[in-house]
Amino acid sequence: SLRKMEVQFGEFAHSDTPNLATKFTTFCVSLASDSLSKLRTLSVENVPGVLSLCAGLENGKLSSLSDLTLISVRLETEAEPLSAVLHRENLPRLSTLRLICCSLTDEGFKALTDAWKSRPPPPLQSLDLTGNNLSDGGAKTLADLLGSRRIPSLSKVNIRNNREIQGLAKEMLKTTYPESVLC
Repeated sequence: SLRKMEVQFGEFAHSDTPNLATKFTTFCVSLASDSLSKLRTLSVENVPGVLSLCAGLENGKLSSLSDLTLISVRLETEAEPLSAVLHRENLPRLSTLRLICCSLTDEGFKALTDAWKSRPPPPLQSLDLTGNNLSDGGAKTLADLLGSRRIPSLSKVNIRNNREIQGLAKEMLKTTYPESVLC
């Protein structure tokens, strides 16, 4: 069984290329395959459609997945569908979640954490939100998440290169969670 998969759809993945759409659809359907049930690490870059990716992740067949990395996946308007699939029932072993340069906004991050209030969150130990569009509102959402202890195993959060998180919010996170948050 495959244990690690890294997929890159190219820097022009957001264009409407029929060949790319076919390849991406095939990839998303493959995520529902029993042959990937032992997959532990999945890294996907330049996804042309978050909804299709979510449909592939939603099937519950990736129960061994412990490390999920999304790079340059456009979440500015589609974080909510992702939040609907990132929960303990669906991904019971997910300990590392990286959403890197995904255009994640404060609203999208709030949707993700709100979903974790209504459904059991995955047992995350590490959350990497490097290079997104988070501001002070996202920092507050993160502080609320950490303060709630909703994910007690969460011990490392990276919010570097979120240029809209200003000095006071960074200082509050560094002071309150000096061992956990990298600003």
